[in-house]
Amino acid sequence: MHTSSILAVISTCLVLTGCAQSPPDNPDNICSIFAEHEDWYEAAKAMEQQWGTPVSLAMAFIRKESDFMQDVAIDDVFFRLSPRGDNSAPVGYTQAQDLIWQEYEVATNQSSSRTSFADSLDFLGWYTNESQSRLNIPMSDARNQYLAYKEGWYGYQDGYHKSKRELQMEASRVDRQARTYSVQLKHCKVDLNQDKSPWWRF
Repeated sequence: MHTSSILAVISTCLVLTGCAQSPPDNPDNICSIFAEHEDWYEAAKAMEQQWGTPVSLAMAFIRKESDFMQDVAIDDVFFRLSPRGDNSAPVGYTQAQDLIWQEYEVATNQSSSRTSFADSLDFLGWYTNESQSRLNIPMSDARNQYLAYKEGWYGYQDGYHKSKRELQMEASRVDRQARTYSVQLKHCKVDLNQDKSPWWRF
C-alpha cells in the first residue's frame, strides 16, 4: 500500500471513529487511567459539568460494564436496561441497548456513538441525571444508581432488583469502585487540571 493510501486510511479512522483505544493498563486506579488517556479526563469533566454526575460514578459504571473495552460484546443479556424491555445486543463502553440509546439521542437532540468514550460518558451522565429526577436516587448513591441502570427506571420502581441477589452484589461492587475512584481522584485532580506531568506516571 502506498504511503498516501495509508495516510488516507489513518485519517478516515481518526475522523470517523477516533480509532480504537486500548483499555488502560491499571483500570482500578483512576489517576493512572487519566494519565494514560488524557482525553478521557476532559470528556469526564465535561460530563460532570453538564449533568452533575460524579466522574467517579460514571467511570465505575464503565469499569463494570465493559472493563474499558470499546468493542466488547456480551452474548447473554441478563438485565433490562430499557424500561420497555429492549432485548437488543448491548454495545460499547456502557453496554447500552438500542432503545435506551435512541431515547438518549432524542432527549439530547444529538447523534452519538456507543463506541465513543466521550459519548458513552455523556450517556451515563444523562441516564443517572434522569434516575435522580425520576426516582430520587442521589448521585452519591452509586449502588442504587446502578440498580436503576440495569433494571430500567420502571423495573427499579417496581422493585424487580430486590429479588436478584447477583445483581445486588454487582451493585455493591460498583459502589465500592466508585468510592475508591473518588478517593483516588482527590489525590491527582490538581495535577490533571493543571495539565502537568503527574507524579504517578513515574
